[in-house]
Amino acid sequence: MQDQSGEMKERLKEPVTKEDSPSPNMDEEPLSAGLQDRRKDAAPEMTEVESAEVFSPPWSFPAASYYTTVEPTVPFEGYTCVYQRRTGKKTDGCAICYQSTCFTEAAVSKLEFFRPETKLLDRHNVGIVLLLRPLVATGAELKEAGPPLCVANTHLLFNPRRGDVKLAQLAIMLAEIDAMIKSCKARGEHCNIVFCGDFNAIPYMPLYQLVTTGELYYQGIPTWMVRKQN
Repeated sequence: MQDQSGEMKERLKEPVTKEDSPSPNMDEEPLSAGLQDRRKDAAPEMTEVESAEVFSPPWSFPAASYYTTVEPTVPFEGYTCVYQRRTGKKTDGCAICYQSTCFTEAAVSKLEFFRPETKLLDRHNVGIVLLLRPLVATGAELKEAGPPLCVANTHLLFNPRRGDVKLAQLAIMLAEIDAMIKSCKARGEHCNIVFCGDFNAIPYMPLYQLVTTGELYYQGIPTWMVRKQN
């Protein structure tokens, strides 16, 4: 990938604003009301995943209520959940949940994209890369069987003008997934991959192209177009 010119440098000077968050009023929103709205909006999806072996919930969880409010009120019974709270002032985060009778956790990387030493990484988004090993029942015991499964989940930057930042965040996710896959290959194992997330982008734009093809030539592309949204 090739660097952009003056426009990117100007974007780097932009301050962090509420537009960087997918829910600008989350901090002011009554917590219980916000959760009720999210559960209502996600009801069809949650019904479909009640019997799923692995899923990443389709909304962001406020950290303060994740274990006390959210977990008991959605169909997580039988699931183990890995949660990562956003850094900074926002209190939401992302999660990956899996049935503990179907998988066991082999490794997990909880990623924070805020890296103050790097100008492009000045936003408080996060991600999770989880390596699971399938389990099968052998009599009364559960034993590992089959190739491992790498499940990744993230919620990338919302700001439509900062495709350069989102590209940097996505690069961190892909690098961590790659590292997890290489660790499996070093042991002679094939590893399947499931990459979930809210990418705040639409299909067939440059960010989508990077994920689906592994290539992105962005010289001369405006930063907003890298991750164009509706």
